[in-house]
Amino acid sequence: MRDAGLKKNNIIICGDSFSYGTEKNHWPRIVAQETKRNLTNLAMIGCSNYAICFQLQYALSFLEPDDLVIVSLTAAERFELDDDEYNVPASISDFRLDIDEISHPRHNKTPTITSGNLLSQLRNYHIERIKKSMITSSYRLSAQYQAWCVNHLLSKVQSKYLLYRNIFPKYHSNKEMYKKEYYFDLENFINAGPYDFETKQVSTTNHLSDEDNVSFAKKVLDDYNINF
Repeated sequence: MRDAGLKKNNIIICGDSFSYGTEKNHWPRIVAQETKRNLTNLAMIGCSNYAICFQLQYALSFLEPDDLVIVSLTAAERFELDDDEYNVPASISDFRLDIDEISHPRHNKTPTITSGNLLSQLRNYHIERIKKSMITSSYRLSAQYQAWCVNHLLSKVQSKYLLYRNIFPKYHSNKEMYKKEYYFDLENFINAGPYDFETKQVSTTNHLSDEDNVSFAKKVLDDYNINF
């Protein structure tokens, strides 16, 4: 199964919209070029940390010892709606990717799982389906077992990796709040992420201006040089 687009000496990106993008002005491409690596970006727009775990699980099947994995976590309140919950096991190919301007799915399988927070689910899904699917949810419990899942999967990564907090476990409009946040025993993470580098509102897929993409790319390269 070496047809997944992963080649030797990869940089593999796992995350949400802040990490999406493969164009030359997106930070994942800048980091890949500066480290002379092939870029495989698995990030999904609007996804949850569960979907990021599926990205990690997918990457684990193809990782080489000299690969670099970059994970940027999203907010803990994002959740999934699944139209085919009995077709087990679920995989990355079951997640819906055709959100907003994304019209070309990565996989051939018809997706049945939609990720997002409540507002995006209301925007992208039929209200009656959401009413039938809604259950009582605990933010702190969601953040806790998301952290457990991330820790477990990263413990299996034998190559180099960088883990960014980004907007986990909860989105704060006041970024100073992240200094007081509790991270539910998340291990080996960097208390920052691309969101911290968003200096202005722009209508780009990963929310960052060209200047902000460059700034975060420099942060990643500095972290890479410090840690490895």
